[in-house]
Amino acid sequence: MAKTVLQALKEIPDPRKRQGRQYPLYGLLAVLVLAALQGERSLRGMWQWASGREAEWLSYPSPGFRAVKRIPGLATFSQLVFAWRNIIPFLGLHTNPIPLRQTLDLGAG
Repeated sequence: MAKTVLQALKEIPDPRKRQGRQYPLYGLLAVLVLAALQGERSLRGMWQWASGREAEWLSYPSPGFRAVKRIPGLATFSQLVFAWRNIIPFLGLHTNPIPLRQTLDLGAG
């Protein structure tokens, strides 16, 4: 049986200390992946995309944000991405200003 994207994201080990886990890793990654698919090119843009849809994110239990009753702030995403550099290639993010579309190799149709 094929996995959903969310199921696959849940399998990625969380590198954060237990004490610093207010939001589940898979939910944070889901926000970044979906924002990237919507054309957002920067971490700030991805966060702004998600912030503009806060009501939607909180209406779904899947990403794990309902218990906290707000989506993560930009600092949460920044700390995650830049502290755990293994997910940077996964998301197509770079610390230099290369546009995200140029970093993703989506292949032809």
